[in-house]
Amino acid sequence: MRGFVTALIVGSLWAAGLAAPRYTAAAETAICLVCQVMEGEVAAEEVKASRTHEGKTYGFCSEKCAQAFVADPIAYLPPA
Repeated sequence: MRGFVTALIVGSLWAAGLAAPRYTAAAETAICLVCQVMEGEVAAEEVKASRTHEGKTYGFCSEKCAQAFVADPIAYLPPA
């Protein structure tokens, strides 16, 4: 439950432009960046795959989304 609450808070802050979404090894859920861009998803989902880009690890709802991220990470990362 704690992971869900943390993901919900981080997701809300990120949606408001106040924080970047991150996935940590301890998290069980995360906002899938690919689903967010492609489907407008803003809720945290169960992490089934993860990838690291520029020192940050991101969680994804599926291996397919993780592969899409690897193919073009800049397309899915929020503006810096």
